[in-house]
Amino acid sequence: MTDQKLRKLRRHELLEILVEQGRQQERIQQELEQAQQELAQRQLNIEESGSIADAAFRLNDVMGAAQRAADLYTENVKRVMDQQQQESNRLLDEAQNHAAQLVADAEKRVRTIVDAANDQASRILANARAEADRIAAQSQTDAQRILADAQIQRDTILAGARTEAGLPDEDAAEPKKRRGLFGRRG
Repeated sequence: MTDQKLRKLRRHELLEILVEQGRQQERIQQELEQAQQELAQRQLNIEESGSIADAAFRLNDVMGAAQRAADLYTENVKRVMDQQQQESNRLLDEAQNHAAQLVADAEKRVRTIVDAANDQASRILANARAEADRIAAQSQTDAQRILADAQIQRDTILAGARTEAGLPDEDAAEPKKRRGLFGRRG
């Protein structure tokens, strides 16, 4: 299987490949054990036959089968490890790219939220200042009106008190003359 095909496989498919490799490994292990058993059996046969040449020939076959099984097992393990390393590197790259994208998106959202909050705070502050100015102007108008009402009430009370006291009303008395220096009438 080529590297491109391996990269296009999903995790599930890669896991299936690994399981298959595990099965092959078990099969090879069984073949090795069988070869070892055959070796043991052949050793018995060699002892029984007594022929050194025959024993060497049988032993050669068993050792060759064991060596082939070991070579096949080693090759499969190396191939699986290379595939796993490539897949690990690919997944790590994808994870790092995804994390960088998430950070960039989060920073963008934060800037948007901060800008919106600053705009809203500016609007609230402008509205509060306008309301404070309106309240101050209204308070000034109310204070002037209350002062004018108080002066009218004061004048009314003073006029009533003069009348009760038998004093002439200032408005009814002769027109006011200008007072000169030191309060003298001139």
